[in-house]
Amino acid sequence: MSMGSSLREPCASCGEETATGSIFYAERHTITHADGTRSFLCELCESLIRSSHPSGQMTDDQVRGYVENTIRSTGNVGVPFGNGTPTGI
Repeated sequence: MSMGSSLREPCASCGEETATGSIFYAERHTITHADGTRSFLCELCESLIRSSHPSGQMTDDQVRGYVENTIRSTGNVGVPFGNGTPTGI
């Protein structure tokens, strides 16, 4: 993250900073929720979530739903990973 910046835009999965100036900014995936709030996924976490689906790939809507369900069930940002794959898919 750039020096002096107070932006906090953590990856919804691993918590790494994805705000402008961070090393994850260029490849992050933005999830816009129905209420207008946004969540972010770094490229690695997005790939892990998408590829862990039984079909081998998730649509943007499925990723959004997965992140929203996880936030709702855990009460915080942070997608739980058990053995290296997202749980609850």
